[in-house]
Amino acid sequence: MNVRLAYKRSMGDLPKELVFDYLEVAPENWIGKEAEFETLRNEHSVVLHGLSLSIGSVDPLDKDYIQQTKSFMDRFDSHGDHITEESMQTLKMAYQKFGVAPTTIERDFNIPPIDELNKEA
Repeated sequence: MNVRLAYKRSMGDLPKELVFDYLEVAPENWIGKEAEFETLRNEHSVVLHGLSLSIGSVDPLDKDYIQQTKSFMDRFDSHGDHITEESMQTLKMAYQKFGVAPTTIERDFNIPPIDELNKEA
């Protein structure tokens, strides 16, 4: 489910009949609204996915913005957690439907040494 910024203002009022496994949210939309985000996080499974860092942009890096995003994500990010069994089941279903293909499961910057990755292959 993709919840747009315009909809996030009423996320506390998500319809009860709406069923989903988790919400993927952009942390930059919640900087300065940590208490509201904490409420959302307590009610739903949330995964963070930064979108607006513009690291590859020709514009200079906004180091203050990057630090704010990092601080927020350090407080709430779950990318370093182990992959859930539900996620692995979803991947297996995708393989059954579309065939097996090389797959990267997002690790962000927490990338193990190549020897460890090769053991997972």
